[in-house]
Amino acid sequence: MNAKKLYTPRDPVCGRDVFGVYPTAIYEGKMYFFCSEACEKRFSTDPESFVRRKGVFRRFMDRLAEKNAENPPKCGCDCCH
Repeated sequence: MNAKKLYTPRDPVCGRDVFGVYPTAIYEGKMYFFCSEACEKRFSTDPESFVRRKGVFRRFMDRLAEKNAENPPKCGCDCCH
């Protein structure tokens, strides 16, 4: 028995598989699917940065750096205000 695997689109912003009806965008003739409107908005602000394929680890590190920039970790010493 040879079953074909159905194509599951992947969100270029967060890397999640997209199921169901979600936001889409067309960039340079290719349709992109998103898991949420927030991911679609991030993509629309700078699509070129998401078109280049990044691995799961790189996307994780990018999001971690983004969150740390918003709320830097505090170690309790005088140098971290």
